Amino acid sequence: MQCTNCGHELVSTSGFCGNCGAALVGAAPPAPQPQPAPVQNPNYNQPPNPYQQPAYQQPVPAPQPAQYAYQYPQPMAPPQAYIVPRQEQTGLSITSLILGIFSVLCFWLFFISLPLAITALIMGFIGKGKGGKGMAIGGIITAIVGIIFTILFIVIAVALDESAGTTNY
Repeated sequence: MQCTNCGHELVSTSGFCGNCGAALVGAAPPAPQPQPAPVQNPNYNQPPNPYQQPAYQQPVPAPQPAQYAYQYPQPMAPPQAYIVPRQEQTGLSITSLILGIFSVLCFWLFFISLPLAITALIMGFIGKGKGGKGMAIGGIITAIVGIIFTILFIVIAVALDESAGTTNY
């Protein structure tokens, strides 16, 4: 058979010319494709078994989360603001304690011991209100002890001087 448009030799099963693409009017329709035979149930018309093993299915892989080759470090949290407690002003308390100790050590020099003890008392009472309460109390106590030692030393020195002055040599 030949194409009516271009005269090309045609295959009997096609409905179009392979050279020019023209439709063949008198050509036979293409042969139908054979259908696959339906699969028969191997149960041979028996009722289905409820305890039968289920049919095998291909496993489906679970979706994986995206994994990156490089993990970026987590950003740091902003720095926290911390409240720093106000430090106590202990300068007067320390001075009171030191002067009180010196007044006790120098009790036999009353002209040094009494001014040190009085200054230690004043600084101890002022320092007790500003901070360093324990050292201020220690300064007050050592100043009082220094005053007592100095007064006892003066009394004993005067008593010994009077007793020494009455004897005639």
